[in-house]
Amino acid sequence: MRAAVNAVINLLKWPLALGLLWFLPGLVATFAVAWVRLGQASGRTWPLWVAAAAFVFVWRRWGRRNKPLQYLWTFEHELTHAIFAWLTGHRVTKFRVRAGTGQVQYTGPGNWLICISPYFFPIWLLATLGTLLALGRASHPAGLAALGVVFASTILHMIQEFHPGQPDLQNVSHLFAWFFVPAANLATWGLFLLFVLHGRAGAGVWWPAVTRHNRAFWSMLGV
Repeated sequence: MRAAVNAVINLLKWPLALGLLWFLPGLVATFAVAWVRLGQASGRTWPLWVAAAAFVFVWRRWGRRNKPLQYLWTFEHELTHAIFAWLTGHRVTKFRVRAGTGQVQYTGPGNWLICISPYFFPIWLLATLGTLLALGRASHPAGLAALGVVFASTILHMIQEFHPGQPDLQNVSHLFAWFFVPAANLATWGLFLLFVLHGRAGAGVWWPAVTRHNRAFWSMLGV
């Protein structure tokens, strides 16, 4: 069963990357429009902006070598590997995390999705958003502040992690990583912003917006 799952995932590697590349204009536009609308709603969303800016300021001053933060980021990275290994039928045999370094081992040969998962699936952001939505506090000032901190942390973590020296990116190839990771992150972040703006209805708003903007872009080019 695990071999069949890996075979299907590996078969879908480049079709998914090319599909994301096709939808990249729509993903960019949806994220940009959501970002602008979040700014226009600053009378309600200001705690998110203030908390995000405060986190960036603190990180630039003291956070780059902050061991607790590096530990949380590394834990998230390795946990994402472990979750996707488990979801694709692999038994995790080793999970080790230290500040700035970690290791996950699992049975079987693995697949590209396990390697790339930490670069598009922000566990802390999704967990925080999901918890606040479940509690009905995603629009509360304290909830928005928490989302601002975790959103800024997610973006800074991605900037730190996405570089040519990463073994994960070398394993999937840098060409594939550049096709897949930026578009996948724009999809995740755009969806997050629409959840902030519309609550649980954000999921229903996101895909129509992506397809509408994407169709408009390619039609403009005569495709």
